[in-house]
Amino acid sequence: SEWTNAMTFDIIGDLTFGRPFDCLENGKLHPWVELLPGAARTMTYLLALKHAPSPVFKIIVAAISPFLGARSKHAAFTNEKINLRLAEKTERSDFITPILKANDEKGMSHAELESSINLLVTAGSETLATFFAGAIYHLCNNEDAYKRLKKEVREAFPSPGDVSIESTQRLPYLHAVIEEVLRIYPPAALSLARIVPHGGAVICGDNIPPGTSVGVTSWAATHSSSNFAEPELFAPERWLDDPRFATDDRAASQPFSIGGRNCLGKNLAYAEMRLTLTKLAMNFDFKLLPQSQSWINQKLFTFWEKPPLMVRVLRISDSITRS
Repeated sequence: SEWTNAMTFDIIGDLTFGRPFDCLENGKLHPWVELLPGAARTMTYLLALKHAPSPVFKIIVAAISPFLGARSKHAAFTNEKINLRLAEKTERSDFITPILKANDEKGMSHAELESSINLLVTAGSETLATFFAGAIYHLCNNEDAYKRLKKEVREAFPSPGDVSIESTQRLPYLHAVIEEVLRIYPPAALSLARIVPHGGAVICGDNIPPGTSVGVTSWAATHSSSNFAEPELFAPERWLDDPRFATDDRAASQPFSIGGRNCLGKNLAYAEMRLTLTKLAMNFDFKLLPQSQSWINQKLFTFWEKPPLMVRVLRISDSITRS
């Protein structure tokens, strides 16, 4: 799973700062990536502490103090990369380019820029790395689904040059695989809380007073038999009108949240998922090794804490007929 982190971190670095972090080139993770689990744990604890009384707060802060250093180092890496990018003169556009163009008295402060970029890099790398690792795991454990995906992709694209964001949108089974991975293994599986506005709200028939923090845990919603038939079964066919899953409530799967504050990077994420999964299915065969059969049993601290995903990778020769 380190390779999926290396890939997505390089991509978000290239899009954000105009250059990758060279994780794939160097064959090792950038120190920034290695800080993410500790920073995510810290954020999870701090979010929970908001609801704790003062004495409990002091006890827990002492317990998590080793993780606070990771969060500080993470912020320091962000600030360093931003300063390097701001000092550069480049004609190539990246995510920081429009921010610089609007750098007037109404623009972002440096602190706001740091906070935004920190979130962008973290969410734009770790969630997608989790998705790709989860996709490889579930496809390796479901031979029929994996064969069907490879057949669709390899027949659709005789040449790597045929693959594009637009062309991958035309593959129904690829889309079904993506939606099913997001359902069964949502990268952001925590509850994305909202505050009930003035006047209160009625939720599931209950009157909820204003100021209450409410949320739905995506993993619980997508693994509930009230929403999905055989929820523990990895079945891309449920997104293709298979009669076995006619009662599924597809709207219950909202991996990017919903409403005005859903994920701003949703379209970019889908493009990256389609392109990358297509190229993986075109060029490689994966086989899960026995020591990773229980890989999916993980702890969640904002993001899943993924153990090493051990697979055997076979590169498909260009001379082999892809069908």
